[in-house]
Amino acid sequence: MSLHVFVDESHRGSLYLLAAAVLRPSDLDQTRVLMRSLRVPGERKLHFKSERDTVKKDIAAAIVSARVRTRIYVGHGQADAVREAGLRALVSDLVPIGLRRLVLDTRWLDGNHSDRHVIRSTLLATNTQLIDLVPYQHLYSHEEPALWIADAVAWCYEAGGEWRRRIEPTVEKVIDVGCATRTGRPNRSSVARSPGSRRPTSTARAHFLGLLASAAFNATRPAGPANRSRSAPLDVHSVVGGLPGGLEPGKSTGGRIQPACSGMPFASAERRALLHVLLATPL
Repeated sequence: MSLHVFVDESHRGSLYLLAAAVLRPSDLDQTRVLMRSLRVPGERKLHFKSERDTVKKDIAAAIVSARVRTRIYVGHGQADAVREAGLRALVSDLVPIGLRRLVLDTRWLDGNHSDRHVIRSTLLATNTQLIDLVPYQHLYSHEEPALWIADAVAWCYEAGGEWRRRIEPTVEKVIDVGCATRTGRPNRSSVARSPGSRRPTSTARAHFLGLLASAAFNATRPAGPANRSRSAPLDVHSVVGGLPGGLEPGKSTGGRIQPACSGMPFASAERRALLHVLLATPL
């Protein structure tokens, strides 16, 4: 038997679950028509969480009446880790009964990439020939009405109580993947950095900003003889080796260096070098 499976998730706190709607190819068209008919006029898609309770009840009843088969893969812990464990359990569970197409509600770019890696590695571990036999993809929910079934079942099952009872007749199997956490990831606070990669402390940054303000003030003073004696013209590249980020230096006038990027003059090599540090280092 060839099966198409549509997957969406729901999570609250440390509890995370995946719901899979399992459909035969011959049931796809009528199921899509049914789900579209349940939309409130003007809606592009069904998003179960956002619907009114009366609409939720109608959707749950329609799914049960259509005798759609669904399965739940649930666990607790870190969301990404539970999702990975749930996906592995899902693929391993559904391949033996005829999984031939897997569609997941799209996430962000890194999330989609992670899903594909998990699915591919699980298929390879199960049977290398399945890589060509089981296509898998992410779609936006408005593109595939069958995803709305998984969305509704996931929400109802996780909500528990009356909502779970309403959807339970369609749930043929529940697999608990237990507690899942990420291991082996270094703590960012303990990662050693090279001296050149360290950011200045807040105290040092405050000191630099104070010097910068002083530079701006002094640079606006009249360029009289006394000031010119303390601020001789200089070449920008000889002091800092060029501006960061590909900026071009401005011209030297009256002992002041005018960077083309900011319009702020500086009166000394030290202050000019300071600008280089501040622009190159995130605050």
